[in-house]
Formats: sequence, structure tokens, C-alpha cells
Amino acid sequence: MNQLFIVLTTVSGVVTAILWSVSANAKIPHQNQENLSGLTNFSITEKQGRERIDFIATVNKQAEWNKKAAFASAVTAVLQILVACTTDSPK
Repeated sequence: MNQLFIVLTTVSGVVTAILWSVSANAKIPHQNQENLSGLTNFSITEKQGRERIDFIATVNKQAEWNKKAAFASAVTAVLQILVACTTDSPK
């Protein structure tokens, strides 16, 4: 049983790392959008290389991925506790 928890902990840790990597690299390109009056909507952008990134949309997308990564991290912590509880202590 202990080996299973160790494998699950490792897999969960890798998933956590992948999710946080995706979060850190998430970017939403800026698109000029007109509102009903024909004016361009206000937006905060950041220039990265040759493209403009929509800052607010990017932050929202990164927050979605961060929530998933935080949940995976919590699962990893619980699994680590289970590993510690099922490990035979030396006598």
C-alpha cells in the first residue's frame, strides 16, 4: 500500500508542476474590440516581443490554472501524509 501512495504522490507532484508551468506561460493576445457605440474598449496591454498581451485576460487565465495547480498540490500533500502514516518505522 505504501508503494502505491509513493507512486501517486510522485504523479500528483508532476501534475502540479505541469499545471503551474502552464499557468506561468499562459498569455492571451490583445484584440481591439469595439463596443456598441463604435469605440474601442479600454484594455491594459503589455508588449512581449512582437505581440501585445491583454493583461487582465491573461491574469484571469493564469488564475484558472493556479486554482487547478493549488488543488493538485493539496492532493500531493495529503498523499505525502499517507506515505508517512503507512511507512514502517525502524525498530
